[in-house]
Amino acid sequence: MDRNEPRFFCKREPSGKWAVWDSVRNTLATLGGGPLHGREEIRARSACKILNAIYRSELDADSIRERNGMDKGIAREAR
Repeated sequence: MDRNEPRFFCKREPSGKWAVWDSVRNTLATLGGGPLHGREEIRARSACKILNAIYRSELDADSIRERNGMDKGIAREAR
């Protein structure tokens, strides 16, 4: 995926609240370990901006693992 394209986007839930979706993993996004759903629109959009900025700057966990030559399995074992 091109890092200039947004990875995360907001979508309205049936309840009228908002969620942030991760288009790479095809699942709800998380921030600080918590799933981003059931949020007010302003909070979901703010989280989306933060996550996309982290992704564009390659400061996300997957990018850091790649730079350090670690795959996901090794990273879990290192904890």
